[in-house]
Amino acid sequence: MITFLKLVAAFIVAIIVLVIAVLIFIRWKFRSFLKNMMDAAASASGTVPPYRITLQPKDDDDDDEDWMHESEVEQLSHEFAEAGFTVIGDYDVEGLPLQVRAFQHQEYQAYGVIYDHAVVGTWSDVVRRYADDTSWTVSSTKQHGMDAAPWHTAWYLSGEPVATLLKKLLETSPGSGYQKAGADHFVDRFETAYKREMDWRIERGGATEQEIRRIAEMNNKECSEEEVQQIQHLWKSAIGDFLSERALNSWRKVSGIPSREYNRIVEQLIVVHDRLTADQIFDLAYDPDFDDEEEDEDSRRNMVKESCSAESPTVAFKRILEHQKSESNWKQLGEVQKPLKAEIWEHQEEEDEDDNGRQNEDDDF
Repeated sequence: MITFLKLVAAFIVAIIVLVIAVLIFIRWKFRSFLKNMMDAAASASGTVPPYRITLQPKDDDDDDEDWMHESEVEQLSHEFAEAGFTVIGDYDVEGLPLQVRAFQHQEYQAYGVIYDHAVVGTWSDVVRRYADDTSWTVSSTKQHGMDAAPWHTAWYLSGEPVATLLKKLLETSPGSGYQKAGADHFVDRFETAYKREMDWRIERGGATEQEIRRIAEMNNKECSEEEVQQIQHLWKSAIGDFLSERALNSWRKVSGIPSREYNRIVEQLIVVHDRLTADQIFDLAYDPDFDDEEEDEDSRRNMVKESCSAESPTVAFKRILEHQKSESNWKQLGEVQKPLKAEIWEHQEEEDEDDNGRQNEDDDF
């Protein structure tokens, strides 16, 4: 399965599924972010891996599609061929500076993958996937520091050749019950394994404190309580945004709203659910023009945090509307239950009196 975390944008997505790849990518993300924070200039962007990935076949006729570390990729390809693997195809991981070359071993029903990352470099995995949805991976990269998903077993033989990785896979993984490593299933299994891994991490609320501190320690860094909270906040915010997007897509399908109408109002739509952070609720609900001389922004945010903690983000959203006396500016259009319970709201702009006046004058002609 996927192992992700290998420096901020390279997450070893070793599927088949190579769930080992995901963990490695995240590890890189964490390392890069922790280093920036501890050296002082942390940036919030690019610190959380995408929750879905897509493999796009590489265009062999496009000169811009060359490998980033061509000689290393060719060496690993030779090792896979010597170990009895045949090439399935080459792919770009959409949205990431990461390319992969996939292989299959028909005798041992194993997948092989070469990862070529712009910053991290190259590494390889060999993988078996089983009918009971468990998987075994042996990787040439280092241990990443993230918790393993309960269905995945991984071994890390840093820098070892493909023949050694395959030998370890055959020695440690079950000898029966595995799925056939068919070429036509690779892309779907790769993407599905990544999705399953990330859904598991979403349900856990993102990176745990233990994972963050473990990764920091592996990189000879100390991580303060504030830094742990900042990293977790970034994960929770990204999770909230991801679930909001999925809930909105779900509502669009079940509501049957025509495309023309949806496109007209989409900029005024928001999704409210209980996986949003207090800061996200604040940003969604508070009107920047709301004036209360007794409150500053910090006190308002603290009020929202207390409300989210005591009740729920969904209730806190409505509390803010009541506090601003702005309920009339919002209309709840519907509700969905999947991927989670969420409310869909439309912010209705107030009509400008001058514009109305001019419109009425035009109607007289």
